[in-house]
Amino acid sequence: MDELDLRIVRRLQQDGRVKFLQLARELDVSEGTVRNRVKLLEDEKVILQYAAVVDPRKIGFDAVAFIGLDVEPLK
Repeated sequence: MDELDLRIVRRLQQDGRVKFLQLARELDVSEGTVRNRVKLLEDEKVILQYAAVVDPRKIGFDAVAFIGLDVEPLK
């Protein structure tokens, strides 16, 4: 995974529906490069899924909770 892959992943995290052509223009590479990189990232399970982020209030939740976890890395 190189810098271009990281930039693609970051951008898809912001907007998973961004068109490959738009992404290619933003990253100054060809659309084919973006398409091939995304396919490889999906095949290698770097990109696991695409998901919608919703406003909890608009789907009936009146409270939002923030939960933090401290974990120890596996050795």
